[in-house]
Amino acid sequence: MTGTTRTAPDIFSIPAGISFADQLAGYVLQQTAGDPLKLSSYLILLPSRRSCRTVREAFLRLSDGRPMVLPRLQPLGDVDAEELAITLSGEDDSALDIPPAISPLRRQVVLARTIMKLYEQILPSQQRPRFDQATLLADELAALLDQVQTENLAFEQLDQLVPEEFSEHWQITLDFLKILTENWPAILDSYGAIDPAARRNRLLAAQAQLWRDQPPQTPVIAAGSIASIPATIELLDVIAGLPQGQIILPGLDTVLEDDAWQLIGPDHPQYFLKKLLDALEVTRTDVRLLTGNSEKLQAPRQQLWSEALRPAATTHRWQRLHDAPLPAEAVDGLSRLSCKTPQDEAETIAIILREVLETPDKTAAVVTPDRALARRVSAALKRWGVEADDSAGTDLHQTPKGNWALITAEMVVDDFAPVALLTALRHPMTRLGQGEHYLNAQINRLEILGLRGPRPENGLQGLRRRIENAKIRIETERTDLYALLDGLTERTEILTGTKDSQPFAVHLKNHIEMLEKLAETAHASGAERIWQGEDGEALSQFFAELFQLADDLPALDLEHYLLVIRQLMSRKTVRPKYGTHPRISILGQIEARLYVADLVIIAGLNEGVWPPETRTDPWMSRQMRQKFGLPAQEQVVGIAAHDFAQLASAPEVILTRSQRSGGAPTVPSRWLLRLETVLDAAGLSLSTQNTHKYEHWKDQIDHPAEICPRPRPAPTPPVESRPRRLSVTGIERLMRDPYEVYVRYILSLWALDPLDADPAASERGQLLHKILEKFVSRFPDKLPPDAVDHLLTLGRNEFDALGIPADIESFWWPRFERLAQSYIDEERHWRQAATPLKTEGKGRLELDIEGIPFALTAIADRIDRFNADDSLAVIDYKTGAKPNEFDIRHGYAPQLWLEALIAARGGFPDVSAAEIAYLGFWIISGGASGKMQNPIDCSDAAASLVETSDGLRRVLGCFFKAETPYIARPNPDVVPRYSDYLHLERVQEWIFDEDTAPHDKEPAT
Repeated sequence: MTGTTRTAPDIFSIPAGISFADQLAGYVLQQTAGDPLKLSSYLILLPSRRSCRTVREAFLRLSDGRPMVLPRLQPLGDVDAEELAITLSGEDDSALDIPPAISPLRRQVVLARTIMKLYEQILPSQQRPRFDQATLLADELAALLDQVQTENLAFEQLDQLVPEEFSEHWQITLDFLKILTENWPAILDSYGAIDPAARRNRLLAAQAQLWRDQPPQTPVIAAGSIASIPATIELLDVIAGLPQGQIILPGLDTVLEDDAWQLIGPDHPQYFLKKLLDALEVTRTDVRLLTGNSEKLQAPRQQLWSEALRPAATTHRWQRLHDAPLPAEAVDGLSRLSCKTPQDEAETIAIILREVLETPDKTAAVVTPDRALARRVSAALKRWGVEADDSAGTDLHQTPKGNWALITAEMVVDDFAPVALLTALRHPMTRLGQGEHYLNAQINRLEILGLRGPRPENGLQGLRRRIENAKIRIETERTDLYALLDGLTERTEILTGTKDSQPFAVHLKNHIEMLEKLAETAHASGAERIWQGEDGEALSQFFAELFQLADDLPALDLEHYLLVIRQLMSRKTVRPKYGTHPRISILGQIEARLYVADLVIIAGLNEGVWPPETRTDPWMSRQMRQKFGLPAQEQVVGIAAHDFAQLASAPEVILTRSQRSGGAPTVPSRWLLRLETVLDAAGLSLSTQNTHKYEHWKDQIDHPAEICPRPRPAPTPPVESRPRRLSVTGIERLMRDPYEVYVRYILSLWALDPLDADPAASERGQLLHKILEKFVSRFPDKLPPDAVDHLLTLGRNEFDALGIPADIESFWWPRFERLAQSYIDEERHWRQAATPLKTEGKGRLELDIEGIPFALTAIADRIDRFNADDSLAVIDYKTGAKPNEFDIRHGYAPQLWLEALIAARGGFPDVSAAEIAYLGFWIISGGASGKMQNPIDCSDAAASLVETSDGLRRVLGCFFKAETPYIARPNPDVVPRYSDYLHLERVQEWIFDEDTAPHDKEPAT
């Protein structure tokens, strides 16, 4: 420090709520009195590159378009070392020997490699992290290095931490840090570089020393900095003592009482400004305000936030607001909006921004540290073709080309699993040398014929076998699919052939070559398509830097290579260069400093987002950090609080938050809760007029102008289009829901199986049917003594063949073991009277319905013949519940009676016509209790079969009339047990309409 007390002319403050950039530019223009040469002699140091751009625009705005030579505007790197771009000036150039900063990517890789080597020395192999996990630890370690160097601490002070005072975990970590920090300087020397924070400190210290030795005679202004790092405080101290040095502070609180000012802690918005004034040995009364004509306009708002954000120890003074309330003008232009979900919040914000564009020249900025919310807002604005300036950018792995580079590698790692394969194929960058429309058509066919349902085995080979066995009407379609698979195989084999451990550079080279082959079209090479555009250039630079770092990266298998690539890519940011809207901006916390906008929307005001959660340091506990000398982690809350207070003091501000996120309730930001308390104490409230308007607009934007409920579907297709063949289950559908028959058999609309589907209830039923069919076919006459073992062996083989996931098999197999024992017990008893005759038998019955031929088909689970009289038993296996008596009696569950009708008339091959003596459902669920046999009353089977035949003819005859509709669910009490067509039937649209819902409970036929 200089040791002298600063005077008021040296230090100024621009109050919160006044455009800092405009006020600064106006002040400098006033000082130069329009002299362009004098203006060019000014050096203005600002917090970040974005703030330099903002101040430059303010100069141009205030000059009314007149040409001028702007002052030098340089970012000071107040928070981020990467933002520092100060140019050392003076006759002594010795400071220019400062080494360059190591690149963030190289530092992360080298630290990760060093971490792995050190862990090999202190941890057994099973406890060592993978390299991708080491990159995460390296990221946190780099942050710790920056903090230590920012605070001008030395790692030699680690010896002051007594290991015995900490748990075993922290003792190991402390030993690790000692080893690392002893070797890290030598590692940096080998690269001829230093840490970014160390370089920033040395640059700032060098500039401070140059100005001490050679004070510039031209104006130097440090503006907008809160001096959150010690090196900045030292430089500002020197600037304050320069002949024409000035410091302009952002939003110094001149309202807070002096005793409360002394109680300010790290989480207070004025914490760093207080530290700076103390370091400069000045008081708040020594600081002059630069307000222009705006002092009276914004004073009430400044008073509101000073009161709301006062130190916790003085919040009892809010009680005085009952007697001396805040002025009502404090809440003018300030409103709050609570939305249900982050998506609702983003859509509402987009509507507000769209309204702003209706006012000529009006500008708006959305400020939020929540990058997911920022992306939602940006996407919502595209509804109106508005591309917002999202200055915080997008992580490289979330850009179109960065994401494609990852999902194509993931496709290979997952052995072309359906979801990964389809995701990669449908990406716009994947072209396989084909035209877009042709390729999309082939992908659609491949999805339907090969990727739906269970996962094909053995990757692309298994997929090819599935295509070979698929039913395809036009053989050229199969040939086209073979060509698609061949092209995919050819372009990915360079990576599929090296999935085992390889040098990192080999994987990287093969990965890039595969990307270029996948991206090529009939008219453009893959390289032309990939490396163009902002994200393409960033991806190219990322891969180029990785090639330079390849020697520092270990040999990995392809799976772990992908994990490392994803982790490293997430640290790269892509920012748009052009094409964004000039009046709409989406800003992060740092980018918003000094920014100017007519409307400010502060979004994502939930605890843990704004302010952010204090990070848990994996390298040092809170106690260790305190003893080591590192500042409290609550400082990040203080920085965020200052940014919030500055933004929330703007003339027009909307505060937004979401009430729920990820299905869980959120906690409002502590600043909102403080604001509510202060307003309640002062008898004030925020206006809700606009918030209600925006909520209404958001609800109405996708709401149709008129809702016209349609009646229950009841199509009447021509008679010639109606099905001439149905299975017994199709007849059941006709009874329960004729509309389903219309969609399924007339429109030929079938639900697609899910992608990469796990076996479900239907697959379990098919599996058990298949096992029992094979068992009965193997032992048609007499059961062996070890029948249970035979059945379990068959089951084991079929379970393995189906490839059931372990978590599902853990439920299915124990039930099958119970089923095996109970089934054999039942079968031994049953076979004393009957002998199996047919399993999974296909039957057919030809009918003439008023001159129209019709075929009734069935697949009977099992048909047995009784030994005593050669009568037949028709058995249906059920893995779920059997139909109830009402459905069976009234024909809504006609399956067994229709199969009996076919059997009685000789419709099953190798089963001669005979009397029906038994119909029953056998429950094969494998449950812990319950009888297996559930017979139907067959005491008068002949009469029942005649009634079944007559009923079938009446139903079919009715539906072979042109005026009979295929109505959806004619009886609401008897509906399909499962349906794929609910969305087509629009059930919820008409089910409660008394005019259309039938009241009869009996079937129409």
